[in-house]
Amino acid sequence: MLDDRVPNFRRRYKARGFLQYSETSIDFFILFLDNEFLEEVCEYSAQYYRKTIIILEVFQGLIRKKWTKPDLIEIRAFFGLLLTMSLVSKPKVEDYWSKDPLTKTPGFSEVMSHDHFTQILRCLVFYDIL
Repeated sequence: MLDDRVPNFRRRYKARGFLQYSETSIDFFILFLDNEFLEEVCEYSAQYYRKTIIILEVFQGLIRKKWTKPDLIEIRAFFGLLLTMSLVSKPKVEDYWSKDPLTKTPGFSEVMSHDHFTQILRCLVFYDIL
């Protein structure tokens, strides 16, 4: 028997529509990760931060940069960086933001700071935790 805490991923999420041959990869991305889904991810991630991460930070005496709930532009940029990371392999996540001209990955620091990327990554949740 499944544990009640296991989220049900068979809900209403599915591709919405069809792509034409001439459409771009971003159109394909949006077909599966539409605004409604991404807004829920932003909200669930904010809930997770409020219920979990902030308590751990207070308990451990850690002082971190203030959490800001990602908006649609930021969460799309985050997923875009993740997809790019799958194409350009580096040993550590922070290597993508290297300032060394020999190992630098162009565009990453212009899209999002490393701190903000890891902040979203720490709190990323795809289901309602309440």
